[in-house]
Amino acid sequence: MADVFLIAIIVAFMAANASSMGELLNLRAQFEVGFYFFLGYCVFSILSTQLMTKKSLGSKPSLFNFI
Repeated sequence: MADVFLIAIIVAFMAANASSMGELLNLRAQFEVGFYFFLGYCVFSILSTQLMTKKSLGSKPSLFNFI
């Protein structure tokens, strides 16, 4: 779910930068350092899950590796 949250942040960022409601509402958005830490966490989480799954499939071939 963290990667879904990251995509929602990116979409909200793009929508805030694209919307112009005249002088009444002026939005400006920018990514700060926390976004990049969260992005790194998402990438690390996905890669580590892939590596663990690959290693468990190689060590004991079974139909029920996910248990």
